[in-house]
Amino acid sequence: MRDKVTRWIVVAALAVSLPAISGCLFGAETLKIEYLPEVMPPRLVHDEPAPTVAVNSFYDDRIKGDKVGEGYNMYGGVSDTFVADKSVTKVIEDAIVQQLTGMGFKVVRTSGWDLTPEGISEYVNADILLGGRLKVMWVESRVGLLTVSVSATTRFLVVLADVKEKKILWSGEFEGTEKSEEIVRTVGSMEAALNRAMSRAVDSLVRNETFCRALTVVKVRF
Repeated sequence: MRDKVTRWIVVAALAVSLPAISGCLFGAETLKIEYLPEVMPPRLVHDEPAPTVAVNSFYDDRIKGDKVGEGYNMYGGVSDTFVADKSVTKVIEDAIVQQLTGMGFKVVRTSGWDLTPEGISEYVNADILLGGRLKVMWVESRVGLLTVSVSATTRFLVVLADVKEKKILWSGEFEGTEKSEEIVRTVGSMEAALNRAMSRAVDSLVRNETFCRALTVVKVRF
């Protein structure tokens, strides 16, 4: 009987202590993903009609699906898991479309391009084709002695192609990061860090001189 009571005490103690050590391992917190631009690039196109850019659906090279982050306790264990409230590749596509439109281009949507010259379809009705791959979109926090460190990274590849000539005009990889020290980890602090990192990655693309130059190489074709 004494052994049975001892086992129940141990089980009860574990039930109380494990959540404090490792946090809730069941379920995940949802982060609202949104583009928060810090810069609006100058208008590049003033002619009418404007060149048309077809934005291809981005490929997601990550293996974590909608999972975009984790929080770690002071022992290095996962205490919180974070997922996106929507398709993160769609958010990046929408952000690029927003910026291209502001630059003066006519923007349409497409999908199915494999980012190679040979893969450009005859049915793409545009002057320029833009596609990409999302490599990283991740936020994490680690508990220290006095503060919680929050860090986030977004990285993606972008490829531009001349639709008529079926050739790659330009490609580049862009990254945005954010780091902060918080008193406590909150959903809001994780969300803010991830959104800033993602927004900075998009902003670094549209501010890139070689990217902007490549966009203006192809003229409107009648």
